[in-house]
Amino acid sequence: MPKLNSFAAIRAPRALAALVSTRTYKSYSKKELNEKLATNKFSFLHVIKPQAKSKKEQFASIRKSFEHFLENRNFIKDENTNLYIYEQKSANGKFTGVIGLASIEDYDKGKILKHENTIKKREALFSNYLKNIGFHAEPILLARERNTAWEQAMYETMKTRPEADFATADGVFHKIWIPSKENIRIIIKASEAIDKFYVADGHHRLSSSALVGESNGVLAMVISNEQLKIAPFYRLVKGPCVNNLDWAHELEAKRLNKSPNSLPKTGIYALDDRGWWHIKKDDLSFPESKWLCENVLSPFWNIIDERNDPRIRYIAGNRSPKEIKGKRKKNEVLFISCSPSWNQIQEASDNATMLPPKSTYIEPKLRSGMILFSWK
Repeated sequence: MPKLNSFAAIRAPRALAALVSTRTYKSYSKKELNEKLATNKFSFLHVIKPQAKSKKEQFASIRKSFEHFLENRNFIKDENTNLYIYEQKSANGKFTGVIGLASIEDYDKGKILKHENTIKKREALFSNYLKNIGFHAEPILLARERNTAWEQAMYETMKTRPEADFATADGVFHKIWIPSKENIRIIIKASEAIDKFYVADGHHRLSSSALVGESNGVLAMVISNEQLKIAPFYRLVKGPCVNNLDWAHELEAKRLNKSPNSLPKTGIYALDDRGWWHIKKDDLSFPESKWLCENVLSPFWNIIDERNDPRIRYIAGNRSPKEIKGKRKKNEVLFISCSPSWNQIQEASDNATMLPPKSTYIEPKLRSGMILFSWK
């Protein structure tokens, strides 16, 4: 059975929590990044933004900036080992989980299961990054089955005053609590009674951490699978089909009179310069992303490597087709598949059936620099 371990976190003090934590570095445009760096000296972006050209110098710069944040008390390190209860609330819903260290040994032994394959080159790059900087800044997201003792210990703790209580500019509210020693013991014991953890988000961070070999723990937030919000990724493909084939005609796609209001319940929606289409085939089933690759992207656009082909891009499917319509560029075809269910994802994990890249967009998305684990 997997175990969630306690640790002494490094985190922002109460007064600075809203200013320090950030979205993932790559989610900022160049303009947004420059504005954040210019207006907020406490932002964790000052730590993780590369300050040098060579990788070796970049890693040294990140580690030095991290230590500088500690020296200036922008970060504090807890004296005792703890678990940390985290709540995220927005118009999108409320998510509550426990942040601790997931065991690399449990991952190696198959007690923590993934549903997507990772890319070896990316694993090697990120493991080198972690080995040099010596800390995790953003938890991976693990899903678990419901456990009464675990839930009770969480909600008893949440009756007390939180250690951090802040809002961020994206309209999200965040709270962090530290449970009592007894409630920490209860949660750890409950984790050992659960059959498996499942990777919901952070496949590359987990596999890269396993390669580092300097710590048996990876920073993780564990959440009940009932809370997860799951969507697909929209796929947008640029350029003409091979031999100028008409993909819609060949697939017997039906024209739609207006924009769909939501994700398809069956089949796949598509939008090109001519308008909206609906693809419905008898052999189209979960994972729709695999069917789309094998029956559409490969034969009509000759796309073999989805991750690295410059003609394809992805947009998270947590917005409606109407909202995403304006994101499509001329001469692009937008494909929208059904939303996967957690049961389908869990079954794929149990059977070691790996889904294609960008098959699932799972929320909540966690912030960087909020709670950190350093092994150096």
